[in-house]
Amino acid sequence: MDDAFMTMLMACCGETLAESTTNLNGIMLKVRQNKPTTVQIWTANSDQRKLKAMAVSLRNLLEKVIGAKPLQKLEYFSHQQTQVGAAGSLAGRMRGKPIRITPDFTL
Repeated sequence: MDDAFMTMLMACCGETLAESTTNLNGIMLKVRQNKPTTVQIWTANSDQRKLKAMAVSLRNLLEKVIGAKPLQKLEYFSHQQTQVGAAGSLAGRMRGKPIRITPDFTL
C-alpha cells in the first residue's frame, strides 16, 4: 500500500494524472483495521467529465503498481452532501445518529 500511495502522490505532484493541473486540491489515504482502504481525492470542481478522466488515469496508474488487482469502485461525494450528513457536522449531531450518505455518482 505504501508503494501505491507514493506512486499516486508522485503522479499528483508531477501532474501526470489527467485533469490534475486544474482540478486536484489534495489527496489522503485511509487504512483502517477491518474496513476497506480508502483514498480521498479533493477536487476543485465536480465536473463529471473531468472527474471521469482523472479516475481513469488514477485507476490505470494504481493497477500498474498494485498488479492485476482492480480497484473495487470509485465514488464521488460532493462536499456539500458530506457536510450535511456527516456524524461530525452540526446537522449530524443534532439528528443524534449519522445517516448513510450515498455517492453523487460512481466512476
